[in-house]
Amino acid sequence: RELAREGQCFYVVPRISQLDDAAEMLKRISPSLRVIQAHGRMPRGTAEDNVAAFAEGNYDVLLATTVIENGVDIPRVNTII
Repeated sequence: RELAREGQCFYVVPRISQLDDAAEMLKRISPSLRVIQAHGRMPRGTAEDNVAAFAEGNYDVLLATTVIENGVDIPRVNTII
């Protein structure tokens, strides 16, 4: 539904080790889905750049650890999975 209304989603997993499996599952469900990741162990600046690219609307889903739940406000995002 979010994509149909040109919205975006956060997909949150508790552990960094689960990100790749979640990304594969999302791609299986919807191959055209544009997914980007963000987590605290990325090289300096990478997570911030990825969140910025997501906020600019370049991606449909921000796949992240629970760190994203604190203080990120992106108006097009109405759903956290």
